[in-house]
Amino acid sequence: MVLRFFVLFLLLVLCGPAASSYPTLERVDYVLTCMKKKGGQTVENLYACSCEIDFVAGNISFDDYTIART
Repeated sequence: MVLRFFVLFLLLVLCGPAASSYPTLERVDYVLTCMKKKGGQTVENLYACSCEIDFVAGNISFDDYTIART
């Protein structure tokens, strides 16, 4: 449980001002799902997965992301 709070805290710090375009819950869900697929909650996976969602958020709007995801 402590690790999840740590992950959430790091996400908030890593996302910075760009977080406003995508809801925090969506970013956290993406990163936690990505980390699970990559083998677990490690700092390396956290960094890689948070960079992935930052890249996505920087290239498409949240509305387009929502449509593409479904």
